Amino acid sequence: MTLSRILFLAFFSFFSTSALATTEVKDPLNSPMWDYMVEQFFKDVPWKFDDRVKVITPKVAEDSARVPVSVRAEGIGKVEEMIVIVDLSPFPKVAHYYPMKTEPYLELRLKLNEASAIRAAAKTSDGVWHIGGMYVDGAGGGCAAPRIKVAGPGWADNLGKVQGRLWKRKNGTERIRVRVMHPMDTGLVNNIPAFYIETLSITDQKGALLARLDSFEPVAANPVFSFEIKGGHGGYALKGRDNNGNDFRAIVLPKVK
Repeated sequence: MTLSRILFLAFFSFFSTSALATTEVKDPLNSPMWDYMVEQFFKDVPWKFDDRVKVITPKVAEDSARVPVSVRAEGIGKVEEMIVIVDLSPFPKVAHYYPMKTEPYLELRLKLNEASAIRAAAKTSDGVWHIGGMYVDGAGGGCAAPRIKVAGPGWADNLGKVQGRLWKRKNGTERIRVRVMHPMDTGLVNNIPAFYIETLSITDQKGALLARLDSFEPVAANPVFSFEIKGGHGGYALKGRDNNGNDFRAIVLPKVK
């Protein structure tokens, strides 16, 4: 190979690398872990930052063990999947929601191990992930904190018990909110293994599946989940299971006036 050929290839390689670098999308939240999040969750799939995917949460976490987060994706087309991610967490993936026949909305509470970007990503029917987020400050330590007594000395007697509420909203949807008694242990505390709810499904009164949620270690103890569904079902059935194989079920009906 001639010297001119070698120089041309070297120049072409440098120019191509530089061109790629200048076209990289800058993370609006300037997270040091964003490249890793892309590698873990969005490798080899199309994605883009999108302000239409909203993450609503306090800018400062007063209680790092229970940070309220709601996510909503509007105006981006049919949403098939939604995930909630905390960049600076030993367990970045908080929840994976499949809306199916529900609205692209999810509300939960999570553990924040340190100040971090909290993101939501919504996958539309064309295969593109739309990503929004917020930076949340806080003292942290939520994932590594010792277990709280989730229900007093006899908490195990209440394991899997469900409280639910259903109400209509002005836009014609119904919001369903459920609370499940569960410690949601991360496994990071000595002698306490990981113990958390893995799946939750919502069906109508006839048994048709409306949505499914996979939850993970960072979800707060005694988790509270909220969903929005186009009204008219007259009530809903919930079924869940934790990573130890414990099942729980509940029926949520409209409040009788």
